[in-house]
Amino acid sequence: MNTVNASTGFSGLQLHLGRSPRVIPPIIPCELPVDASGAIETAKSIINRLADDVADARDNLLLSKITQSHYANASCSPDPQFKCGDMVMLSMAN
Repeated sequence: MNTVNASTGFSGLQLHLGRSPRVIPPIIPCELPVDASGAIETAKSIINRLADDVADARDNLLLSKITQSHYANASCSPDPQFKCGDMVMLSMAN
């Protein structure tokens, strides 16, 4: 679940929680600010970082989609050009 996705460039938990989980608990516990203004600023920074990560992931997905379509269309043959009066064979299987 903590594996970085090749298309988005982020792990699933990072996009969901805003950070990657720690495997080993920290030796020194992280202290959150006691006053309300510090907590509000911390919450705002987490939300902004999460919004930036999601926007970057969307950009990376769009880039992946464009790259995949470019390489998929490179091997396609052009559509046949039919004119009125051309004889064609149709499948009546279904």
